[in-house]
Amino acid sequence: MFSLVLGIAALVFGGTQLGGDAIKASRASEPIDATVTQVEYASGTGMSKRYFPVVEYVVDGTTYTESTQNHRGTEPEIGSTLSVTYDTADPRQVSLTSASGGGGADWGGSIILLLIGAGLISAAVAFSPVVRSRRR
Repeated sequence: MFSLVLGIAALVFGGTQLGGDAIKASRASEPIDATVTQVEYASGTGMSKRYFPVVEYVVDGTTYTESTQNHRGTEPEIGSTLSVTYDTADPRQVSLTSASGGGGADWGGSIILLLIGAGLISAAVAFSPVVRSRRR
């Protein structure tokens, strides 16, 4: 019974996350260039350091200066250019492209949750007392 409940929860959460990723991806602009104006340090050491570059970019004649999600790799220099996409419904929501060290949508994590949920539900059904009694 526990695996059935956990499986359903994993399916619901994975499906919701996958749907959100799909909506975000459908509203993403084409990549544009943005200038790094500031770099905020997030966490980690060595190669696992994470940064939140603040970038300036122009959309339809309006200049935006916004913080991005975490940047992987070497610390970007102030004044350097990074490739970003923005949410076409809200240009203040900006994300680094993978070419600039961004992560993009987490399709893999959502799909893994869906697979785990399906596996747990299958196991719960296969080992349920009703199914086992029918096999005898």
